[in-house]
Amino acid sequence: MDVESAVSEIFERGGDLESFLEAAETAKEIKRQAKSDARIVLLEALHNGDDLHEATLKAKSIRAKAAIEAEELAMEAYAAAMLGAMDEEDSSKEIPEDEPDWQKLIYRRNDYSLFAPQAQTRHPASSRYATVHPVEKHPAVATSIDFDTKAVTNFFQAAMKLFLPWL
Repeated sequence: MDVESAVSEIFERGGDLESFLEAAETAKEIKRQAKSDARIVLLEALHNGDDLHEATLKAKSIRAKAAIEAEELAMEAYAAAMLGAMDEEDSSKEIPEDEPDWQKLIYRRNDYSLFAPQAQTRHPASSRYATVHPVEKHPAVATSIDFDTKAVTNFFQAAMKLFLPWL
């Protein structure tokens, strides 16, 4: 996670920047501690005459686990800060009163999506947005596709009638 871009985005949205920075500092400390632990493992292996390849793998494992833990911590803090900013924006937004309840939810969610609100529709039972595009087909294209589909269907029906008794 790029901390600088995350900080600027949280600052722009008005999220909880202080808690994110604390989590980022904790993540850095986790990485520092893992680096120190990895060095200790390597030094102990050198001192005891152990296999250096095994010690190197163990040190890499320690650092990788710490990097994953630090990244998860930073991502959780980022998500919490951004959700806090979204909740504050949602509470201050005016929503038209003449829309049904499920459309009010879409109105709020569209502000955070990549697409324009006018290009999206959502049925109350569906779980995802569907972008609607008007499709115009040329009559010749539609006819040739229909003809090919019929020909393939007829071929398979004839093949099934011919070979089915033998199976």
